[in-house]
This record gives sequence, C-alpha cells and structure tokens, in this order.
Amino acid sequence: MRKTGWIVFLCLVVAVAAACSETSEDLDGYVPAGDTGWLDGYVPADSGADGTTPPAEYKYVKIEDLSSVSGAQDGADIDAVELQKTAGSSWAAAAESCTLPDGTACANPDQAVGASDAFCSDPTKCFSNYELPTDDPATLPPYVALGGFDGTTSGTLIVSMSEKIENGDTLFVYEVGNCDVSEACTVASTTKASPESVKVSVGTSATGPWVEVLAASDTTKHPDIEIPISGL
Repeated sequence: MRKTGWIVFLCLVVAVAAACSETSEDLDGYVPAGDTGWLDGYVPADSGADGTTPPAEYKYVKIEDLSSVSGAQDGADIDAVELQKTAGSSWAAAAESCTLPDGTACANPDQAVGASDAFCSDPTKCFSNYELPTDDPATLPPYVALGGFDGTTSGTLIVSMSEKIENGDTLFVYEVGNCDVSEACTVASTTKASPESVKVSVGTSATGPWVEVLAASDTTKHPDIEIPISGL
C-alpha cells in the first residue's frame, strides 16, 4: 500500500475510535445530571432552570407630579402607596429616590413609606404641620411633596413594594387633596388641600423599564387614587 494510503487508513481508524468512545447516551443528546441542559453548555443570563425566560417581577412604583405649581413644599403630596391583593394588602416598603423638578432631593421621602397616616378618622379631614424646620421628623408633614412640574421636569418619587405587583391587583396612591387641613386632627381646619394630578408607572427595578398604569389621576377622586392593574 502506498504511503498516502496508510495515512488515510490511520486517520479513519482514529476517527472511528473517537466516535466509539462516546456512549450511546452521548449520541442521543443525553446531558448528565447537573449539566446546563444546553448541548453546548450555554445558558442565557435571563433564563430559568428550564431555559425559559422567567416572568418580570414588578415591585417598583414611580409617581410623577403633573401639577403646574413649583416649589419645595408644593405640588402633589404623597402620603402612602398601597398594594391590594385578593388575600390582603401591603404598603410601600422603602423610598428608593425622590427628586424635585430642579433635581434636588425631596425633604422627607420616607413619609410615603408604610401605612397611610395623613388623614383623620374622617377621611375628608387631613393632618399637616406647617412648621418645617426640616431636620426634626416630629415636625415634618406626614407626606412628601413632589414640587410640581416646571414645564420640563416633574417632581418624581420612586418607592419599592414589599410584594410584586400583578395583573388583577389594585394599586392605591394616597395624595393629600380634597380634604380639610388642620395642624392636628383635634384642631379646627384652617384650609382645604387642593388635589394635584399625578402619573403612575410600575417597573422591575428602581431605574425601570417602566410600564405606565395611570396617565393622569382624576383629581375629583383624590385622596385615594385607585389603579386597577392589567396588561403587565
């Protein structure tokens, strides 16, 4: 046999030996336990255990002030954010960020965390404290003012919820408006709080992406803005 023939023959022997070293399980696509399940070992970063993309979890709420006023203690006054499910309800767990239209931080964003506390036993009456030395939580109003809309930028509050927001849930945003304001529930009212419209979106992180669930609130229905959730 010529030399070149021997070379071809040896190459065939090597190829056959390599193929035979694989088990029948390897040949039929078997992947050992603990492997990724992908033939080349690659699993996309956003894939679940079965290789599918897990559903997005919406746990963040963004509230944007649409009112035409502008000032540090002006605009929409957010008292609380509630998520109502069939089994019960929960409140905003943390204020992730809050900025006024000029880019500065809101005075007291944590006032939007937890259960509603800006209203008296009569929901048409609300509580405020007009003395704002800013550093003493005891003298801050029980809500956060978003500062209005300056024609370009809205005051914006972002909170995180303790539970994920799902289709069929109802989101309530409590904006201090349409109520008689006094410095304490036991004190006679001195003025009426004007309702300020807001835009509301939900997101999968504190930076989005965002899904709008309310383009503009109906101020006649403040203070409790009711938002049925669907289409997520």
